[in-house]
Amino acid sequence: MNRKEAAQFLGVSEKTVSRYVSGGRLKASRVRGALDVSIEDLEALKEAIETPQPVPQKSETGQDSSVLVPLKSSPKSDPSNLVFDALARLLARELAQGDTPRQEGQSQPSHGVPISEKLLLTLDEAAELSGLSAARLRAAIGEGTLQGAKIGRGWKIKKSDLKIFVKDLF
Repeated sequence: MNRKEAAQFLGVSEKTVSRYVSGGRLKASRVRGALDVSIEDLEALKEAIETPQPVPQKSETGQDSSVLVPLKSSPKSDPSNLVFDALARLLARELAQGDTPRQEGQSQPSHGVPISEKLLLTLDEAAELSGLSAARLRAAIGEGTLQGAKIGRGWKIKKSDLKIFVKDLF
């Protein structure tokens, strides 16, 4: 099978098939410059993808237990089920690491500093802190009503400037 047929068989994009090959999850050979994959290897990969994988999880007693979480829904699944599956995997991973799911107002970035204590905020952090959308904040920066600086690939907003902007809205 070529890359396109393999992608259709697995229910993924052609780029994902290439990633499976380069990552060693799928054996392939080149025939006249085109990717060639055996049907047996595709069936084995499809079964591995659809088989629930155990995710380690600590119980209340501190003992290790496992939760089975499917890696991928079937290709014919409803897109909303795919989102649900992704969220279920994320939740299982957080529970396995001993984290509790975050609630509104308790956001904390991965590097450990709570948003409420930061001096510079990203657009997403400023949006979460202010209750406004990131698009609205980006538009305000463009209009000049909110000061922001482009640092790296994203915008940074001083917390004090955000407070002034929100205050001036009312």
